[in-house]
Amino acid sequence: MDKITVGIFWICDEGGYLDIVYDTEQYDPDWRSDFGDEFIMYEKSHEDMWKKLSAKRCQGKYKAYAYDDFPRGRVTYDADEEVYIIDYDVKLKPKMGAIKAKIMQMFNLGDTVCRADSQLTSSKGRFNK
Repeated sequence: MDKITVGIFWICDEGGYLDIVYDTEQYDPDWRSDFGDEFIMYEKSHEDMWKKLSAKRCQGKYKAYAYDDFPRGRVTYDADEEVYIIDYDVKLKPKMGAIKAKIMQMFNLGDTVCRADSQLTSSKGRFNK
């Protein structure tokens, strides 16, 4: 198996076009945390990374927004089950098929499951379409 890629992402919408602001980390397949966890996770928070990533990605057009203005998600890896997990804001559910395909391509994921996560809910009510 190649490196395992995990990360965080936001689905941003301005002017009717969807952009994905994201960041990734890579790990060796046999990596485990100091706690022996079976989950390999991105180590930084959405809140901590938004300012940097929103200025860097998509020509910086989202840098004026707060980290929780857009629906967001994370990609983790379950090493015991050998499957990637995409956790996402429930507001993304109607579009999750297309979003899943794009995230899988961007992160170079293998077998993947998706699940809505209420802790990832955006605050501004964006994406309620």
